[in-house]
Amino acid sequence: MKDAEYRAWQGLALESEFLPDSPNHAEWPQPDCILRPGEEYVSVTEYHFIAQ
Repeated sequence: MKDAEYRAWQGLALESEFLPDSPNHAEWPQPDCILRPGEEYVSVTEYHFIAQ
């Protein structure tokens, strides 16, 4: 919600993940989400916030 205020008991979840059902949709524009034997998975998620 735009210009909304959060109350003390409310929260916000920012979760980086693949799209649901992405293994079944090779046409979707994202990296392959299947990790095969011998492959390494590395991921970095950065959030930058500015309080106004």
